[in-house]
Amino acid sequence: MERLPRNTALGSAEGEDRGASAGDRSPAAAPFVGRRDDRRMLDAALRAAIGGEGQAVLVAGEPGSGKSRLLAWLGDRASGLGARVLSAQCLGGPAEPPYWPWIEILRTYARQVPPDAVRSVFRGAAGRLAPLVPELAQLPSDPSDAWGDGEGLFWRLDAFGGSLRQVALADPLVILIEDLHLADTPSLLVFEWVAREIGDERLLLVATYRDCDVGPQHPLSDTLTELVRLPRFDRLVLSPLTREDVGDYLALLTGTSPAAAAVDAIYAYTAGNAMFVSEVARQSVRERLPLGAQDCASRAVPLAIRDFVRGRIGRLRTYCTRVLTAAAVIGRQFPLTLLCEVLAQPEDDVIESLEEGLALQLVARDASAPGHYHFAAPVLHAAILGMIPPSQRARLERRCARLVATPDDATSPAPCDPQAAVMRRDGEFWTIVFADTVMRLRDSTGLRCLSHLLRHPGRDLLALDVAVLASGNGTEAVAERAGGTVIDARARDTYKQRIRELEAEAGEAERCNDFDRVRRVRTELDFLLRELAHGLGLGNRMRTHVGPAERARINVTRTIKTAIKKITAADPRLGRHLTATVHTGVYCSYNPDPRLPIAWTS
Repeated sequence: MERLPRNTALGSAEGEDRGASAGDRSPAAAPFVGRRDDRRMLDAALRAAIGGEGQAVLVAGEPGSGKSRLLAWLGDRASGLGARVLSAQCLGGPAEPPYWPWIEILRTYARQVPPDAVRSVFRGAAGRLAPLVPELAQLPSDPSDAWGDGEGLFWRLDAFGGSLRQVALADPLVILIEDLHLADTPSLLVFEWVAREIGDERLLLVATYRDCDVGPQHPLSDTLTELVRLPRFDRLVLSPLTREDVGDYLALLTGTSPAAAAVDAIYAYTAGNAMFVSEVARQSVRERLPLGAQDCASRAVPLAIRDFVRGRIGRLRTYCTRVLTAAAVIGRQFPLTLLCEVLAQPEDDVIESLEEGLALQLVARDASAPGHYHFAAPVLHAAILGMIPPSQRARLERRCARLVATPDDATSPAPCDPQAAVMRRDGEFWTIVFADTVMRLRDSTGLRCLSHLLRHPGRDLLALDVAVLASGNGTEAVAERAGGTVIDARARDTYKQRIRELEAEAGEAERCNDFDRVRRVRTELDFLLRELAHGLGLGNRMRTHVGPAERARINVTRTIKTAIKKITAADPRLGRHLTATVHTGVYCSYNPDPRLPIAWTS
């Protein structure tokens, strides 16, 4: 196979080969393969923005799905249509200053245009932005442009938004931001502000983020909640490449029409992930190896993919890594029951660890086989398997072989009579009798909730009902705060005062080059801004708490887990049983093994 230049890389493979120098990387110049519908949608948004109908778009996808390459294509397309393109990338980490992507965008603009244009655009905002954008420090400013004492955050957002609107008056403006999931809270607030104020401006605002990295507690989650309400906002979720896309890329890379077996092999091995397709195909071209149907899995996993997997695995807890390691030894597809037996761990603990793998898109539930999971792509499975030390892998393989070879009827105990157990409340204490253990624990909401579940095995009980039953009227477990504000006016004012103090301290630390102090202050400042943003919604209105059902779910889950911890301290065997059989959430239940029934009495 003839090897083509590096910039003929897969058009949707992110264009980020880690081993290439900056001069080698030219994603916008490379022929683009695939993403026809995605490009059509972005092209329509671009043309609408140039015509005066501003748009905000978020592009979501897993790592390696082609987000960066798609943005490079859009920037090239926008430049060809006469729009001004300003790009930035969020870096993440404590070293990144607040508002970094927006600072980078304004600095780039200030360098691109003549001084007269800079003065025109930043008239009325230079005094507010100069502390962040040094290029604006020489511009004339009015004393009224300085930071407002009481509402500094508001005026900061207004200065960023107003300046970008002025830029869009001169030329159609396209703003491209990569990795928004790494942005600090102030940068997210600016993004939300600009998206809300787009109106009829000739402005297209596009950002990418990794959806697998954004959980319910992530700062970007709150931003998404606000953005979906806006009339001129859209979200584009990148799906894996199709088999046709993979075939087109192989033809482009090799200069010949690939065999159907080669296309099928790489498509199946990579599950259509653009980065995986690119790396596996390039490895074959580089090593002059044929792309046969049986070749992919027998070769070494490309280094870039191994580094990628190592980085994702490194974000997991040690126990989660152990779970995925055992799963990889079982196979690309693995049943939950066998995985629990190999690990000798309760099902709930294993499921909790698999949920982390699901969130990072390393594994997925098998829709065709209930109770089974599989790795998201065979190449991921191969990479994880290759990371296991030989001795550990051998031990796990022997254990798997013994469990699989043992007939089910030899390991499954025959049904037996229910074991008698007692959980009885005596005044301020609970008496619990299990097997040969008797314990007495002080009354708590968690023990009352647990008692209701044990008396109704196999039933799904609404957490709100459990809370009401446990407390008589629900007030103790539900903590009647639904409908109130997340933070009150006094707390809001305290937050703002502390934010002003931290900003002043950060400025002083930067002038003294005290970087450890800067990092500490910025961490606290970011936390306070996130809390303040969480408490305020659109129009600076105070957010209200979640409803009673959600509050009950949170509190019942917490109190039951606390109760089980106390029981475990007194009787580890009963604690393990309850941990494995009690499930909490919106619905709560107690599901003991029917082969080992337990009859609880009060």
